[in-house]
Amino acid sequence: MVTNYRRGYNFELKVRNTFRDFGLRAERQPGSKPFDILVFRGGEAKFVIDAKKTLKEELYLSKKDLGALIEYASSWNAYPLIVYSLLNSPAYVAFPKDIVNQGEGQSVKLVAGMELKDFLASYVK
Repeated sequence: MVTNYRRGYNFELKVRNTFRDFGLRAERQPGSKPFDILVFRGGEAKFVIDAKKTLKEELYLSKKDLGALIEYASSWNAYPLIVYSLLNSPAYVAFPKDIVNQGEGQSVKLVAGMELKDFLASYVK
């Protein structure tokens, strides 16, 4: 049986390797707080990523955690990204600055979105 920790770790490696497949330097951060992966292009930090894997058809993220990711990415002069995968889905990308103020509660709901590979294909052009 695969534990939640192992599932998340494996997903982080998959995300890291996807960025590398597109020619970017991506490093997984042990401990995963406040982010999981840091991506560089041309020696400069470009993305600070929080990777999330769930076995459900939707994912809820804390607005507080999104705010922390945005703040941390700003300290690197980089873009914050959420890369996530739902039940039997490819990896998707969400933009914390666009979603942090959605809804009334303290969390944001994510469902299927832009696929990570499509995002990267347009980014590396």
